[in-house]
Amino acid sequence: MSDSKTLDTYATLPGELEISRWRYRAYFASWRMWLLSFLPDSAGQWPLVGRDVKIWVRYRKLLQVGDLLPAIVYNRETGLVAAYTNLQCSGNRPWPVIKIFRDRLSMLPNLQHRQQLAVVAFYGGSEESRAEGHWDNIHPIVVDCLVSDREARARTLERISKTSWQALEAGLKMLPPSPGEGIYHVKVPDELAWEA
Repeated sequence: MSDSKTLDTYATLPGELEISRWRYRAYFASWRMWLLSFLPDSAGQWPLVGRDVKIWVRYRKLLQVGDLLPAIVYNRETGLVAAYTNLQCSGNRPWPVIKIFRDRLSMLPNLQHRQQLAVVAFYGGSEESRAEGHWDNIHPIVVDCLVSDREARARTLERISKTSWQALEAGLKMLPPSPGEGIYHVKVPDELAWEA
């Protein structure tokens, strides 16, 4: 699995996707962000524009090497998405979670409640959590928000294993009523947790 800070691990199922500059502009509602996406990555060190160039590089890298995960539309009106992953990074104990997060679902017309989505995510964690064998958090984004290629978006859903979709469904049943944004540890059968 991949860590946004150290990148010293790997994604189980890397996104291998190309970001669309037009969708990137729409995602941030900023022509400035779009224009800066044409600068070289080294412009991330330049005054005045460096921070925004680094954002472009991060999102581009997220789609290429971030972990591809199963998700659903949890609440279309509020933009909530539910994604499943195993936060385990070492050891022999799975750490299955559902992450409820808000994304720009308003960019995606005709989404239905509980519609399957693919997300890509980086993982992050403290030294303490990593010593315990798990990440603290994931930082996901809905693939369709930043990828314009319809065939590539459809392939991402197909690339996610049936076991991963089953683990997501099992985890959703464990959520409290009306959960808000956050990470929810869920119990799923070990065979799903390990294979997802």
